[in-house]
Amino acid sequence: MQPLAIEYRCLLPPGETVRFHLALDSKNLDLLDRPRQDPPEWAALDFHQCPHCPLQTSQIPFCPAAAAIAPLVDCCSDLVSHEQLVLEVVTPERIIRGSITAQKALGSLMGLLLAVSGCPRTAWFKPMARFHLPLANEHETLYRAVSMYLLGQYFRSRVGKDADLNLAGLYTIYTDLRIVNRQLANRLHRIVNQDSTLNALVILDILARQVPVGIEEELDSLRPLFRTYLD
Repeated sequence: MQPLAIEYRCLLPPGETVRFHLALDSKNLDLLDRPRQDPPEWAALDFHQCPHCPLQTSQIPFCPAAAAIAPLVDCCSDLVSHEQLVLEVVTPERIIRGSITAQKALGSLMGLLLAVSGCPRTAWFKPMARFHLPLANEHETLYRAVSMYLLGQYFRSRVGKDADLNLAGLYTIYTDLRIVNRQLANRLHRIVNQDSTLNALVILDILARQVPVGIEEELDSLRPLFRTYLD
């Protein structure tokens, strides 16, 4: 099977275009086009390692999440967070284009990179990466996250495993994600020249915080859309 190709194009006001290309394994969504050279020192596994990380430095010297976003940090760390740009995201199915700030563009790409990085705490989001929706708002993210999780529970039930229909596990997934975001921010505080990359992480963390809250407060508002299922 051909790799799944996704390209981010950031069109800056002076006419410059910053491109970031991802090639993903079509079967398991692993990131294929990793840099050949070693990641930077701030990506070492034991540098601000997450307290809930199951990885060992004796086996994996670099944090998969940090290593995955390192090329993005290198090419985009000089962007100013509130600088306006035009973002184009090219996938095999469509091209999505919008005028947004640098921090939102980087946040979208960073979320995709984290999902496919190989980090065991972000691997839950691989299905969302396969059906990537750039520039999704909090309502779309909530819908996609809950749908993804419940489909995962369906597949669990098909192989005889317990299925969590109360979404308790989704809370845990997002709690773990917030820890990853916080530790990545601690790493980036040491090296970024501008605030766009850090603010992109802040946006991701806000979404990670909003989804668990939205599960309680907003899912009921979607109930009327499913009236046909309830009748």
